[in-house]
Amino acid sequence: MSSGSKKIVVVGIVSNAIVTVLKFISALVATSASMMNEAIHSLMDTLNQLFLLFGLIASEKEPDQDYAFGHHQKKFIWNLWSAIGLFSIGSGLGLYHAYHSYLKMGQHATEVASISIFNVNISGIMLAFIVLVVSFLIEGNAWRVAMREYQQRTKGIDTTVFQYISEAKDPTLVAMILEDSIAMIGILLAIIGITLSYLTGNPVWDILFSSLIAILLGIAAVFLGRVNMIY
Repeated sequence: MSSGSKKIVVVGIVSNAIVTVLKFISALVATSASMMNEAIHSLMDTLNQLFLLFGLIASEKEPDQDYAFGHHQKKFIWNLWSAIGLFSIGSGLGLYHAYHSYLKMGQHATEVASISIFNVNISGIMLAFIVLVVSFLIEGNAWRVAMREYQQRTKGIDTTVFQYISEAKDPTLVAMILEDSIAMIGILLAIIGITLSYLTGNPVWDILFSSLIAILLGIAAVFLGRVNMIY
């Protein structure tokens, strides 16, 4: 079980690290509130998954004088810290950035710059769409790896994904499934927000959907915190 959890966490860390860099570059070029919150989202996912990995490593230590029954429960503590971090930093910072963007809405533009790649000029809005599509594919692959692990563990067991997420005793797999699912939903929200702003010329859509992304992070964090506090 531990090796399977480690695999999906490492895949998640690498995937989110790549996506984070791409999103921050795109957010700066396109000056999009949704894209910036997606970049913050991916950064928090990367840091949170590092916490999950640290928790797995700590839980594998052999029993000692202080922990006669082993260190197994430590992964729940690390995962709880991860959930708290996701809420306080990811959601809070995302909402603050959305509010700040709203205050500066008169200066806000969906597309104010372009970037040259291999002597080809790509507009900010086009770069945003390219990055979001690529990010969706990368996150989708990480989600596929997590779901494959879930299917292996529940083979022959009468349960659903929702039941497993609510009752599972492996918080790491639960966190990965939930975070990857929310990451893909967040990307879709960003695409909708940027598209509406581009079509209407009104940046409020971009700001609104960036707020929804931040709220989504908060909901996920509260749920993950509740799951880990059970144990």
